[in-house]
Amino acid sequence: MRLTLWPVAAAMSLAGCAIPASHPQVRQAGGESLGLAAAPIAPAIAADWRHAFGDPQLDRIVADSLAGNPSLDVGLARVGQAQAMLSVQRSATGPQLTADVNPQVARFPASYLVPPPYAGTLLERMGMSATQAAGATSRQMVGQAYLLASTDLFALSSLLCAMLIVVVWFTRRPAPASGPVVAD
Repeated sequence: MRLTLWPVAAAMSLAGCAIPASHPQVRQAGGESLGLAAAPIAPAIAADWRHAFGDPQLDRIVADSLAGNPSLDVGLARVGQAQAMLSVQRSATGPQLTADVNPQVARFPASYLVPPPYAGTLLERMGMSATQAAGATSRQMVGQAYLLASTDLFALSSLLCAMLIVVVWFTRRPAPASGPVVAD
């Protein structure tokens, strides 16, 4: 029963890693999608319609309002910029990956702690550099030292237990109480 649940559990855990769908970009709606295609076409209005009134104050007000307002292209560009900033902010909540590299150059003398057959040739033939081989061998030696130390500690504790068993075996039992025994 357990073996048949592994594929289901794997599929469910991978489904939790699915990336959500992206949000649609804002596009300019055409007249057909707004139902404006069937409407009668209005006559085109001239760009300088305000000059027909002959009012310099109206000309100045319209010129000021047109200078301060963005066009539709500028508005769409601002919306795109806002969407890009929003996607940057949303990326902070997703998974992130960082890396850091610090190169270190070391030259070991020929008479280093590890003799050349182990650190010099064998590990280098396996694809390691001299620094990597010396580091791997040193790490292995430290691990073996910890193992030997723990083995010595267990041997010492087993010897101590054996000695305490002998001491407990040869101790005398207490003498039975003579006289009346008081109990609560």
